[in-house]
Amino acid sequence: MKKRGIFSLAAAVLFVWATSNVASASVLTPQYDTTPPTTDINTISGWDTTGMDMNGMQVSVNSGAPVTWSNGVAAGAGWALTMVDGFQGSPFATGSTEWWGLELTVTDPTLNIDNLVINALPGNAVFDVDPHIDFVGPNPSTGLDYSTPGSRDGKPIAPGYTDWNGDASVQMSAGLNVQATYSQVISFLGATYEDLYGTLTLNFYDNTGAPIAFTSNDSLYFVSDTDNLRTPSVPEPATLLLFGIGIAGLVGCRRKNN
Repeated sequence: MKKRGIFSLAAAVLFVWATSNVASASVLTPQYDTTPPTTDINTISGWDTTGMDMNGMQVSVNSGAPVTWSNGVAAGAGWALTMVDGFQGSPFATGSTEWWGLELTVTDPTLNIDNLVINALPGNAVFDVDPHIDFVGPNPSTGLDYSTPGSRDGKPIAPGYTDWNGDASVQMSAGLNVQATYSQVISFLGATYEDLYGTLTLNFYDNTGAPIAFTSNDSLYFVSDTDNLRTPSVPEPATLLLFGIGIAGLVGCRRKNN
């Protein structure tokens, strides 16, 4: 074998060894838990939800006490989940959850996060995982239209999606693999479309598939679309009484003028 061939073979072996030892990172295919019980809703007030629209949702790590999301951020002891934007600054409470992402950070070097749980329902919101626009169907698994009426353009934590800047909608540090599980499936007027969920759980794995912890050395940015729910307002009895008095006064004035 010529020396040139020996050098080429050595270079090829070195390249294979180097690439096999690079710490990769990926977002894994999400899981969807559709088992009962379901939470039934009667309307969706907005499919384009901002960070402020989710005020009140509960965020917890390691199954601990939840922290309340407020105006684009939920901050716990040594950790924070923040809605971010490179142009407007953070927290970016007015950004749409369809395009703007959330960033998980750990400031306590002794803290190991095994899981992150976001319960959106206390914030009058739900996670929308179906990218279809309204009434594209039927869905073979449900026999119904793909999207819940009033919901559209969902985005799960999954491969193949982009954010507002056209970058990957999920970005993480090397060696960290992320998997989302959506649970607490939502029904609409008694019908379940399997596109809306109340709870999102994130778990972390290494490249062998073994569970690992998220630490202060790691970084995670992800986009997971939410829809806003509306609770119809019911006028208070005093308000109705004043409204009735006002109508009676108008009728009396009209009779007097006549």
